[in-house]
Amino acid sequence: MKLLFALITFLLTGSYAQSQTCTTGQGDPIVNITFGSGTGFGPPLATGITNMTYQSSGCVLDNAYEIVNQVSGCYTGDWVTVPRDHTGDPNGYLMLIGASDIPSTFYLQKVNGLCGSTQYQFAAWVLNLASHSGEIQPNISFSIEKTDGTVLGSSTTGNIPISSTAVWNQYGFDFTTPAGVNTVMLRMTNNAPGGYGNDLCLDDITFRTIGPEVTTSIDGHTGDTVTMCSGGALQFSSTVESCYASTSYQWEKSIDNGASWSNIPGAVNSTYNASLSSAGAYLYRLTVAGNGNIGNSSCEVVSSIDTITVLQTVSPGIAISGPDQLCAGDPANFTATATNGGTTPQYQWIVNSTPVGSSMPSYTDNAPNNGDQISCILTNYDQCVVNPTTTSNLLSLDVLPIVNHTVSIAASTNNVCGDTLITFTATPDGTGPVSYQWTVNGNPVNDTTITFASRNLRNGDIVAATVAGTSGCSAPGYSNAISMTIYEVPTV
Repeated sequence: MKLLFALITFLLTGSYAQSQTCTTGQGDPIVNITFGSGTGFGPPLATGITNMTYQSSGCVLDNAYEIVNQVSGCYTGDWVTVPRDHTGDPNGYLMLIGASDIPSTFYLQKVNGLCGSTQYQFAAWVLNLASHSGEIQPNISFSIEKTDGTVLGSSTTGNIPISSTAVWNQYGFDFTTPAGVNTVMLRMTNNAPGGYGNDLCLDDITFRTIGPEVTTSIDGHTGDTVTMCSGGALQFSSTVESCYASTSYQWEKSIDNGASWSNIPGAVNSTYNASLSSAGAYLYRLTVAGNGNIGNSSCEVVSSIDTITVLQTVSPGIAISGPDQLCAGDPANFTATATNGGTTPQYQWIVNSTPVGSSMPSYTDNAPNNGDQISCILTNYDQCVVNPTTTSNLLSLDVLPIVNHTVSIAASTNNVCGDTLITFTATPDGTGPVSYQWTVNGNPVNDTTITFASRNLRNGDIVAATVAGTSGCSAPGYSNAISMTIYEVPTV
C-alpha cells in the first residue's frame, strides 16, 4: 500500500540546560517548510534529505514520494481524498509518501543559523490516508540532534488515527540548544511496517523560538486597537517574563499589514513613545532576546501586535455659487461645494439670517427678493476635524423688476389693389430698446425692424407685431392687429 506523506513540522521537546524555562512567548517561524506551490507535480527534495525514490507520475509506490497539490483517484476505497494542502491553498504542495516495507529514517535535514542556549519549538502537520480499520496506521518519531548525533529532544506521534475523511493532526515538542550550538539535525523515522496501509501526508514544518511571555499595552487605552488623529502621540509599555539574565529590546513597525517588519531606530527600551503625524494604518510589536541576540530572528521572541489607525486631521471649508442678478419671479438656484466635508456632511442654508431648505448641497429659492443675502453652514461630524462647523461666502441677490412693453402699428394704406406696396410702422412705448417680430396671419415674417413692407398681401390677411426688450427683464408687448382689404387687379 502506498504512503501519502506531506512533510511534517519540526516538533521538539527535550531536556533544557537552563534551570528555568519559559515557553509562553514565541518568535516568528525561522523554518517554514511548505513544499512550495504550483500546478502539477512539484520538484524533488534536495539531495540527502530523503532516501526514498521521487515520482512525478501515477500513484505513489512503496518507498517513494511525490510533491502534489491534492490526493484523489488512487487506491479508491482505501485512501481518503485530500483536496488541498494543510492550509487550504489550491496551489499549495504537500509531500505524499509510500512507506518503506522496513521501518527506517525517511527524512533528515540540517538546520543552520540557530542560537546557543535558546529554546525552540518544532511542529508538523500529518495526515493518515487510511480510510477504514484494518490498515496499518502510520507512526512517526521526530528527533532533534546535534551534528554528532546527541539527541536534544524527541517525540513520537504514536499510531496516527484513521478517519473516513481527510484530517490533519499537528505534532510538536520543545528543545533547547546547548551553548555554542548553532546547527542541529532534524530526523524523521517511520516506525510502522510497510504493507496494507501506513500511507500519509506531511505539510508545514515549522521551527520557531520560544521564550518569555511578552505583553504590550498602550498607555491610556484598554485594548490593542487604537484609532487616533494625526499629530498625536502614544506610549507603548511592555511586560517581559523574567527568563533571561539580561533582556534586550527592539520595537518594530509594519506599514503593510504585517507582511514585513522594520526596526524603529532607537526604540530599544521596554517602553516606546510614538509620534504619529501621517495618516495611515500601522502595526507595532516588541521583540526581545537575551543579551547579544537581539536582531537575530532565530533568537528573538515577539509580542502580540498593536494596531494603530491614524486619521488625517482636517479643516472643513465651503463655497457657494449662484446667480447674482435675476428677474422678478424667476427661481434662484444655489450650489454648495464642500472641502473636507466628511462622510456625512450637514448643510444648513441661510437666507437673511433665517435657516431654510434641507441638509442638501443645493437650494432653490422660488420667490427671491431684491437684496436677499444667502449663505450656507457646513458641519463635519467625523473624527479629527478642526472647527467642524464653518460658514460659506455670502451672496447678495439683485432682483430686477419686469418691464411690460406695449406697441401699436399703423398701415400706410388699406382697401387697395393687390399690387400696391403697403408699409406698416410700429410705435413702441419708449420703455427701452426692443426687438420686433412681424407676423402675417400669426406666421413670422423675415422683417424684424420697426417697419414691414409688402406687395403680396391678400384680402383678409391679419398683420401684427410683437416687441421684446433687448436688455434687463421685460415682458413682451403685442400690437393691435390690422385686417387688410385687398382688391384683385382686373385682367385686360
